[in-house]
Amino acid sequence: MSIPDEHAEGCYNIQFFIPECCFYDFCISVLNVACNQQQWQIYREMIQSCGWIMYYKNMCFVCERPTKLSFDDQNRLHADGEPAIEYADGFKVYSYHGTTLPEKYGEVLAKQWKAHWLLEEEFVYVPQHDISPYFSRLHDMYY
Repeated sequence: MSIPDEHAEGCYNIQFFIPECCFYDFCISVLNVACNQQQWQIYREMIQSCGWIMYYKNMCFVCERPTKLSFDDQNRLHADGEPAIEYADGFKVYSYHGTTLPEKYGEVLAKQWKAHWLLEEEFVYVPQHDISPYFSRLHDMYY
């Protein structure tokens, strides 16, 4: 992994460096290849801890990996009554079968959702293919 010069701008998705890190780990740990241990430790910790790194001329943003990721059987973000994505700092994303929900609805189990919620929102977009059985009936009643 090369360190960008001071004028570079870009973004790294750390997961793409995992195979490279595994190779280095094998060479260093098993084959006893010499390296700068301080740099190797920093690189390993970065791979284990970071999700994205966005760098600019005079600043850098590093995003930790989420502490929780939940998916349904079709690999869509999904959790019923709890966050589908959660970070250590408390940031959460609620999603029901791939449809992102406001926290006030995402915290509630789908079987407890209320029909009047659809009417209270200024803009509600619920894709037909992602509608839960509960909202499907409500959608037919009001639209």
